[in-house]
Amino acid sequence: MLKNTLQQAEPMPSYLWYIPKRLGLNEVLDSAADLVFTAAANLLTPPDEDKMLPLMKKYGKALTYLRRAIEDPADSMSVDTLAAVALLASWEVSGARLAISLPKFAN
Repeated sequence: MLKNTLQQAEPMPSYLWYIPKRLGLNEVLDSAADLVFTAAANLLTPPDEDKMLPLMKKYGKALTYLRRAIEDPADSMSVDTLAAVALLASWEVSGARLAISLPKFAN
């Protein structure tokens, strides 16, 4: 029985596939996506200290919206808030790469 179930199971797509159609509906997800997409675009170009300040401002904005969402009982349980947390976590992990490429901001 388990063998038949596993043969019929299909992997679910990543939550990332659902984000584009949710953009523009919720500021917590919008601000997290803006930060991550900007950071990803910046990684494709040579390191530059001037890129860090706008990223940190976007990070602060995303955290502000996330805090508000978490404080709201309904928003705190929403799929948009969960996706925003996942996006922010991915940026925080990649922040180490930015710190290595921009040593002035690592201190």
